[in-house]
Amino acid sequence: MSKDRADYVALLLSHPEIDVNLATYYGTTALTYSIRSGNDQAVRLLLSRPEIDVNFQVDTLLNIQVSI
Repeated sequence: MSKDRADYVALLLSHPEIDVNLATYYGTTALTYSIRSGNDQAVRLLLSRPEIDVNFQVDTLLNIQVSI
């Protein structure tokens, strides 16, 4: 069993109004957290969603740097 509980990710993704690109103040999304923690199952689940923005954190960080 994964310590990061990919089954929880699957449960959350089953909700029709879930925002898969929701980010923390620092721009961390569920996808970036799943990648950093090595949770392959969660990464696959998130990447299977058509609305996932794989460039979200990069765009957010660039916008922060431009505004400084």
